[in-house]
Amino acid sequence: ADTAAAVAFPAIAGESQAVCGLWRASCLDRLDAYVATGRRSLKGFGQFVGAVDVAWRDDHADRFVNINRLEELQAAERRISGLG
Repeated sequence: ADTAAAVAFPAIAGESQAVCGLWRASCLDRLDAYVATGRRSLKGFGQFVGAVDVAWRDDHADRFVNINRLEELQAAERRISGLG
């Protein structure tokens, strides 16, 4: 990965995990300009400031769970309860 990148996103199977990105504080200097474009995507802002993806090991892919529906939350809760 580019060590000078403004932000690094973990990526699983080529899919960026923007919420879990590591951001340089200097990204805040460009936030107003990004918002002025009318966009509001966290991943889009990362692209705007020059994000890089860092491949995440597939055997740890379960660390990133996308939960948008009740069924996805329930499945994640079942998976987590099995760890304890």
